Amino acid sequence: MADLAKILGENIKKARQAAKLTQEVLAEAISLDSRSISRIERGNALPSLSTLEAISITLNVGLGELFEGMTKSKSEIAQEIESLLATLPAQKQQGLLELVRSMVRIAK
Repeated sequence: MADLAKILGENIKKARQAAKLTQEVLAEAISLDSRSISRIERGNALPSLSTLEAISITLNVGLGELFEGMTKSKSEIAQEIESLLATLPAQKQQGLLELVRSMVRIAK
């Protein structure tokens, strides 16, 4: 959660500053106190979905923008999967491969 909270907080802070709003003004606009905004921006707290939506609307940014930097590239994902699989015996790797194939067929 720490990484998620930090990145989200930094993105909210950047968007707030780009909108030229203080923490106090943002807090008042979304019915929070400025301490809560400060904690969110520092990554010490995660906002609720309704608060996140209110922040997005008030700052006139899409929710996706607030989550920028949290997704991994395809190569990063593949590398992480490979590292995780390498810790397992070959038989378990094969079983997981079959599971993933099934999941991909269902997802299409």
